[in-house]
Amino acid sequence: VVARQGGENGVNVSDVATRLNVTGAFVTNEVKKLVKSGFIHKKSNPDDGRSVLLTLTPSGYAKVQAIEPEIVSVNNRLFGELSKSDFQELSRILGSLVDGFGQTVALLKALSSESEKSGKAISGIAGK
Repeated sequence: VVARQGGENGVNVSDVATRLNVTGAFVTNEVKKLVKSGFIHKKSNPDDGRSVLLTLTPSGYAKVQAIEPEIVSVNNRLFGELSKSDFQELSRILGSLVDGFGQTVALLKALSSESEKSGKAISGIAGK
C-alpha cells in the first residue's frame, strides 16, 4: 500500500489500515518493524500534525522492486483465467462481503452484549 499509494508525500496509517481491512493499531505495530528494518520512513503529517505519513526508504523501494515479479506471477496464477470485467466483478463482490462481514461482527457483538445484560445466552446463529 505504501509503495502503490504513498508516492513522494506518503500515505497515512489510517489509509493503509482501510485499504488492508485491518486496524490502525495493527498497521502501527507492523510499521514499527518495517522502520526498524529500514524499509519505511515515518514523518509527521504537515497538514494536521497528529497523523504520520509513511514512505518507502530507498531500501524499501528496492525490496518492493525485487519482489514485484513474484507478486505478478502469483496474481497471474490466481486471476489469470479471469477477464478484466470478471476480475472487476469479483473485486466488487469481495468488497461487499468484507463490508458485510464487518457489519455482521458489530451486530453479533451488540447482540452478545445485550444477551449478557439480560442473562440470556446466545445458543447459536442457526437458532439452536
